[in-house]
Amino acid sequence: MPTKTTILVLTRHEEHENNVLTTEGADRARRRGQVLGKTAQIEAAVSSPLPRAVSTAERMLEGAGISLLIENETRLGDFKTDKRAAPDSLNRLKEMAKSQFGNDDDSSLAKCLPEMPELHELMLMRAEEGATALTEIAVANPGKFVLVTSHGVARMEVAMQWLNGHRSAAEVLDIANNLVDRGESVLATFQVKDGKATFISAKPLKIPLD
Repeated sequence: MPTKTTILVLTRHEEHENNVLTTEGADRARRRGQVLGKTAQIEAAVSSPLPRAVSTAERMLEGAGISLLIENETRLGDFKTDKRAAPDSLNRLKEMAKSQFGNDDDSSLAKCLPEMPELHELMLMRAEEGATALTEIAVANPGKFVLVTSHGVARMEVAMQWLNGHRSAAEVLDIANNLVDRGESVLATFQVKDGKATFISAKPLKIPLD
């Protein structure tokens, strides 16, 4: 069987309020899908089961003029709904960020993650399972261009670190300079052969909206 290249457009969900995309977020997702659809044929779609991620995929497919069944993948879910996390862990992380940086934006949260050793084991698990999910998506879609929607900081970025061969907490959580903004994408390339996928590279994909 020949080697086939599978490309995942790993996209962070758009802006939302209480898990519902804002009007502006939905519009941006449609526009990004429209631009993406002009350069590549989306052949499959996979999403975190959370509504904001599913809606982002739906709006992007709508913009691209494509109708596809969106598969749910729980291993692409966010940190807040991870039942393995201590109930107050996210709040403590936010409080640490506010104390050190004056805010709890993504960059501040990412910088504080290495300083919370009680979260390191969970973050490593989330990194590995996210990377495994992406690899399995590539195996299931050999030679295809796949839209994948997920979440930032504690999922997409750490999974990319794992795919790049990082295994220690210090390495996996070194993500502050590689954060993916809401609605933006990473192009992850895999080589697939004989039911196995090899990760090749990941690079930011800038989709112009002008």
